[in-house]
Amino acid sequence: MNQFCPASNRLKHPRTAAPFRLDHLLKERQDLFRWPKTFEADIHAITAHIGEAASAGVLAGIETDLQEKAERAARTALGLSDGVSAVFGHSIIQLLEQVLITRSENHPVSTLNRDFFLFDKTLMKLGIAQEKFPTLDELIRKSPSHHTVLLSAPNNPTTQDLSPCELESLVSAREGLVLLDEAYVLFSKAPEHRLAFLKKHPNLVLLRGTSKSGLAGIGLGYMLCSETTAVEFLQSRVSSMISAIQAAMAIRLFGKYDELRRMAARLAGMRDDTGRRIAQETRCHPVSGSCDFLLIRTGRSDCSEIVRTMNDSGIPALAYQRLPGYEDVVKLFPAAFERGDDIVRILSS
Repeated sequence: MNQFCPASNRLKHPRTAAPFRLDHLLKERQDLFRWPKTFEADIHAITAHIGEAASAGVLAGIETDLQEKAERAARTALGLSDGVSAVFGHSIIQLLEQVLITRSENHPVSTLNRDFFLFDKTLMKLGIAQEKFPTLDELIRKSPSHHTVLLSAPNNPTTQDLSPCELESLVSAREGLVLLDEAYVLFSKAPEHRLAFLKKHPNLVLLRGTSKSGLAGIGLGYMLCSETTAVEFLQSRVSSMISAIQAAMAIRLFGKYDELRRMAARLAGMRDDTGRRIAQETRCHPVSGSCDFLLIRTGRSDCSEIVRTMNDSGIPALAYQRLPGYEDVVKLFPAAFERGDDIVRILSS
């Protein structure tokens, strides 16, 4: 739970009616993405192969080779241009911490008031001050150009994304790094549109991971940035590269990247269909957004009863009671999208 979703929100698993836990939500994403059995077989084969290499004492010899193959697979799948690199890590947050340690240079990091709650915790953990701004426009105008900027895009918790014009305004006049956490980027309308900015703006860094793709168990994050930034980062890296198993899984993942895009687009379509139905059949208003979850404006200052009814019906939902401007909002998790009839019934009553 984060500061916008009080612990009083009660979640129950939609099939078992047992209390929801984080592992349930991860399992729901896994189910919704419907990775083929062949991918699961690949993972087992990878694990067995690397286990044999470790037993034979030749693991060190294949680790570097797998790392290089993983980067080439990412370059091919994403169509990265010359001068742009892919760097792997254990998660987005782990990569973010190491970039901040490398490049913060004792300056405050510029962030938004409404953004991913782990940013506050990460900066506090690293002892790095932050300067918060109420809007992106104000951040662009008032944040010193040499300060690092840290944003989630699409934004978690508001689901709003940066437009190309906003991104151009943000990065073009800055000397400091612009770090974008793109955990939800596959669910946006143009998932790869920011890649074109990387060659033009060497201060832009995109951070991505697999946790929202039904593959949280892999523990994989990757950073897309200029070669200059990548070299500086790798030279000062304070923890190890990814394991041989993670590298091998990254190779398989990027080999099936078109399939991943299709599955993400299908889930985004389910989100949008649920939103349209709510708009047409109830008095509530869906918030147009770019994450895998859906926000619903109910018009009620206290959504706890709505959320309680949904949770008791096995629909995973939370209330944004502590987020200024979003007090009337209910958040629907992806597993809720298959429960359209029940959602409409509850919101209509």
